[in-house]
Amino acid sequence: MLYLTPVSAQEIIEQIKALPPADKAVVADFVRQLDGSPTPKVSYIDQRTVEANADKIFDRYDGLFKKLAK
Repeated sequence: MLYLTPVSAQEIIEQIKALPPADKAVVADFVRQLDGSPTPKVSYIDQRTVEANADKIFDRYDGLFKKLAK
C-alpha cells in the first residue's frame, strides 16, 4: 500500500518551478484540464504573408506610427 506524505501547495509550486520547460507544459495542460480551461492554441503568421502585407499596413496607419515614434 502506498502512503503519501501531505505536501503544501507552496512545495508543489517549487517543484514545478524546478521542472524543465517541456514538463512544465505538461503540468500546465493538466491544470487547465482540471478547471475546464481550453488549451490555448498559438498560431504564427508566416514570413511571406508578413512581407506581402507590411507595406499595406504601414501605409494605412502611417499617421499612427509617426505619433508612436515621437
